[in-house]
Amino acid sequence: MEEVARAKCMSAWEHLKKEGKTNVRVIVEDTALCFSALGGLPGVYIKWFLKELKPEGLHRMLAGFGQFQVQLTAV
Repeated sequence: MEEVARAKCMSAWEHLKKEGKTNVRVIVEDTALCFSALGGLPGVYIKWFLKELKPEGLHRMLAGFGQFQVQLTAV
């Protein structure tokens, strides 16, 4: 997950540098939502899971497992 945040930061910096803005600070964030029932998925891909499945679809996926332990991590 830290690699994803680091890549976002570098991408933002490169974008700003192309615009001639080099005297700036860049702050980014990344979030991972890991369900034990799904072996840690979707993790950092939660944005895409929610876009495609919507919250209701994600709930339907998890309902069959009968467990809802989740770990949320943000950097």
